[in-house]
Amino acid sequence: MKKRIVLSIIMIAAVFMLAGCFKKTVLTSAEFKERAEKLGYNIVDISDQYASSEQLKEAIIAVKEGYQTEFYVLDTAENAQSMFEKNKENSESKITGTSSKSEANMGNYNTYTLNNNGEYYHLCRVDNTLLFVHVKDQYKEDVTKLIDELGY
Repeated sequence: MKKRIVLSIIMIAAVFMLAGCFKKTVLTSAEFKERAEKLGYNIVDISDQYASSEQLKEAIIAVKEGYQTEFYVLDTAENAQSMFEKNKENSESKITGTSSKSEANMGNYNTYTLNNNGEYYHLCRVDNTLLFVHVKDQYKEDVTKLIDELGY
């Protein structure tokens, strides 16, 4: 009987530890700005463009060499999930010819990556934030450095 209780406690602890492995750390807009600037991006706060939105709290773009990476902070994780799905559907509607895509949905995040017709798309929702990337393939290597730096 005692063995079962101990084994049950160990299994429950293992489940909680594994669940923690599938969580990403959410960034604040200040952390996004700092990490992007460290890699040579210019930061533009476009939050004013969304002033009438009750759901969208902050919108920041990191600009470099003719492309940009967008970072959004929404009021809830559910609204960020909805924005993620809309952007994913929009990206998929542009698929032509040969393409490759991958996605993951775990813990507190979703990611979606699409390579299509010379263009690279990357979406990542972590809690109530969303990172959106749409660049030409020539910028893919550079922008993936930023994605790695952000942990998104």
